[in-house]
Amino acid sequence: MRPLIHRFKYNGIHATAEWMVDLMPVSWLPPEAVLVPVPLHRARERERGYNQSQLLAHALGKRTGLPVSSTLTRVRRTSPQAHRDAAGRWLNVRDAFELKRQLEPARVVVLVDDVCTTGATIEECAKVLTAAGVDKVSAIVFARA
Repeated sequence: MRPLIHRFKYNGIHATAEWMVDLMPVSWLPPEAVLVPVPLHRARERERGYNQSQLLAHALGKRTGLPVSSTLTRVRRTSPQAHRDAAGRWLNVRDAFELKRQLEPARVVVLVDDVCTTGATIEECAKVLTAAGVDKVSAIVFARA
């Protein structure tokens, strides 16, 4: 899976998102959920040309009929998580996210990301969403590292 994820994440092979979503378990997704992709910092997204989590979220929305909302923003440019230990990952993403617009009337959010290693990024995003009044935050990822 590692080569596939790297090609998707770093080489712009966007069509891979549809195939990846076909492998993700979606039967548990609540019908009232809103899909929220984990954001990249705007500079990193500009460098890469896309946000892989957003591509996954849109493919997942197309498959499930659930709405997608890019309601989170990454306000601090963090260094890549890939080469950090667990403690470093948590420190790296601390206070890195903010709400850029309210979710209406979302009470249930499912965060979408490509890979989860320690859960630090997902946890930080969930903190922002629950502070904004979201009742339940879950996450769906393509792979666990």
